[in-house]
Amino acid sequence: MSQPLTSLAEKFRDEQNRIRNAAAVAAVKAWRGLEHTNRADLEWLLVELRPVDMAAVIALVRLAAGYVAAADRLDSLADPGPPVKVAQLNPKDFLNAARFEQAVTSPFHKLWGELGAGVSWAVARENAESRLSGGIVSHLGDVGLEASTAAMGRSARIIGYRRTLTGGGCTFCTLASQQTYSTEDLMPLHRDCDCGVAPIYATADPGRDVNQKFGSIDKSDEPVTLS
Repeated sequence: MSQPLTSLAEKFRDEQNRIRNAAAVAAVKAWRGLEHTNRADLEWLLVELRPVDMAAVIALVRLAAGYVAAADRLDSLADPGPPVKVAQLNPKDFLNAARFEQAVTSPFHKLWGELGAGVSWAVARENAESRLSGGIVSHLGDVGLEASTAAMGRSARIIGYRRTLTGGGCTFCTLASQQTYSTEDLMPLHRDCDCGVAPIYATADPGRDVNQKFGSIDKSDEPVTLS
């Protein structure tokens, strides 16, 4: 039963990343279409990207609820246990206007600040574009994690949690991925943290299998449980 759950966890992680990256691509495309990058352009970009943000949030929330329900169903094949229930999550509860606006506004301030410091237009604009892309990915990463933990917290079958790596985790994240946790509220460890969260069942620990592929966990390691 571990292999199907592991494959499902990997597909969930990859789809989360696809949604985040697609929104970032849309944001960069809109950014490159700006004529002046002044305050009027900032206001226009906020309006232009709000539907992109909303669509991504809806997709991430629906994905999280569907993932946990599917994982619970797989676990139920090996352990009848509690009944499987699909978490009823309202995407509106996961919209974060302040965080979205910060992701869109920050690149403009970076651009203006660097231009004022004498940085060339081309370099300052490129740096601001990177800030925008990273900000959108980070913001939606938080949304995905919040939705995932909300869905997992409503499952009666999950007994623990593990942070999962995406392949680019820092040393801090790698160490954290070697632990198991008794709370689903595993928020990002640092800015731009792209770790995910996987549920642990009595029959399987799919997050452990995912992390082994990145060499963060030796198969002989005994996990330490943290609250």
